[in-house]
Amino acid sequence: MTRTPAVTANRLDEAFRRGRPVLVCYLPIGDPLAAHADAAVYLDQGVDVLEVGVPGADSSLDGPVIAGSMRRARAHGMNNSSAARFIRAFRERLGDPATVWMTYPSAAAEPGWITDVTESHVDGTLIAGAAPGDHSTPPGVRQVGFLPHHPTNAQLAAAAAATGYVLVAAHDGVSGARTGISPENRALLDRVRASGVTAPLTLGFGIADGDGARAAVACGADGIVVGSAVVAAAMDSGAALRAILQELRKAVDE
Repeated sequence: MTRTPAVTANRLDEAFRRGRPVLVCYLPIGDPLAAHADAAVYLDQGVDVLEVGVPGADSSLDGPVIAGSMRRARAHGMNNSSAARFIRAFRERLGDPATVWMTYPSAAAEPGWITDVTESHVDGTLIAGAAPGDHSTPPGVRQVGFLPHHPTNAQLAAAAAATGYVLVAAHDGVSGARTGISPENRALLDRVRASGVTAPLTLGFGIADGDGARAAVACGADGIVVGSAVVAAAMDSGAALRAILQELRKAVDE
């Protein structure tokens, strides 16, 4: 059997070279309640990077909105191999937008995971709860790191191996929409950069609207990551999804 080559032109690199804050949004797949989650809509409203949620059994870092979406997707048959086909199909249809495969260690440990990631043609992987280097990736696929709001020195050292970007939690606890982003995140991002992390830094966990997006950019983030607020909108209506994406894009560009 011929092995599909891994990605060679990495869209993540391009996204972070555009000279503007990068908008990363979580795209649920396989969740029957998120019927309005459409990659084309995300891109039409200015999303730079699609963070595709592939269900894992151990979604410990996610709050009820995304954890619930993952559970429903798993119950309806979404797994690594079906996700690979889904992702590759929309990337080919939409001109290869920058795409990250986001999952949990249980899914990344399943047999055939590397093959599935390769077949999907994603640009990066984010394995929540694992450090860059804990899991192998195909050649050319960037590893995205994650740091909690109060990272240890060991976690900072591990994040230095990230080759895509690093998602830094703007709050303690699990993901979920919150009101406001504390200005203390500026000192957190400064600390991360001073520790030796050279990958772009994004803030996530709690950004739910334009005010939160502006506050994150004001803290010096290279981009923002929005999950729960976007999934909630995708469960509501196409109009609600377009409205939140437009609001976020406008805010990070101000």
